Amino acid sequence: MAVLLEEIAQSVEIWLKLIKKPQPYVDPNLDPVLLVPGIAGSILKAVDDNGRGERVWVRIIGCRLQVPD
Repeated sequence: MAVLLEEIAQSVEIWLKLIKKPQPYVDPNLDPVLLVPGIAGSILKAVDDNGRGERVWVRIIGCRLQVPD
């Protein structure tokens, strides 16, 4: 009897996980960024809510240079 009750409880938990609304992977409050590809790297441009922009030079091995707007 106890085993049957435990199996029912596990089944209900699994069912509740299946019908639970999935959470988005991306924060909807974040602004999109523009990635401009280049031969030696890419320029990543982002703008915050105040209109302040920032461009960053990105290479395969990491960030090399920050370019002010």
